[in-house]
Amino acid sequence: MGLFKPAWQNKNVEKAKAAVNKIKTQEEVARAAREAESVDVRWTAVMRLLDDKVRAEIAKNDSSERVREIATLFLKDQAVLTEIARNDTDRSVRIAAVRHIADQEVLVEIAKNDADSQVRIAAVWKITDHAVLAEIARNDEYWLICCTATEKLTDQTVLFDILKNHGDHLVRVAAARHFTDKEILINMSRNDENMFFRANVAEILGDYAFLAEMAQNDSDSYGRMCAIGCLTDQALLTHIARSDRDADVREVAAERIAELNCDDK
Repeated sequence: MGLFKPAWQNKNVEKAKAAVNKIKTQEEVARAAREAESVDVRWTAVMRLLDDKVRAEIAKNDSSERVREIATLFLKDQAVLTEIARNDTDRSVRIAAVRHIADQEVLVEIAKNDADSQVRIAAVWKITDHAVLAEIARNDEYWLICCTATEKLTDQTVLFDILKNHGDHLVRVAAARHFTDKEILINMSRNDENMFFRANVAEILGDYAFLAEMAQNDSDSYGRMCAIGCLTDQALLTHIARSDRDADVREVAAERIAELNCDDK
């Protein structure tokens, strides 16, 4: 029987893959995709499949998550994609399915309920309903999912609410990136208790007068150092390098002066 063993079952994986690429019929490609012992050979065969039903079969049943993932990436059947997104045990396969799902209700379901945060993030990126995104941004327990939802928001009222009330400073920074009222942001940053929020907002705004003010007056040395990194006024930097109460801030100011002098050469 060994005489009739197909070339794609060769124990040399590279030779087996080359044999797959020479197959002339889709029936034989499908057979290789189902039956080849090597994961790499099955993966190569899946890449040549044209039949969505065979892809679906392999996407649901292959023992290798790599093969299921590549089969899923080429799937068009929305019902099968939904089934895989809900039920596959491997997150990379579920993410591959989510990327091709069009049904917003399914995406919202996965964004709220999947056990893996990366799958939920992939679903959030595809949600278009801003009311749902606002709900996720405000209420999800994981900061990165809140940030992902916030990055997609444009409603200034919702963004202001997140800026003012969200408990995680990184989510508020995400809101600041899309909030258009500079004066409100400056006032918020001046009065906010979180130094990381103040520093990030200063960099987002790029308002030189505000950066200069922060570099000299922020209550936290980290906030002053972040602002210094955006300054170009050497007289101001020299003043900070000589007079700031914190040695680390003075050093950062001196390094910024040296950096600017190098750029001028």
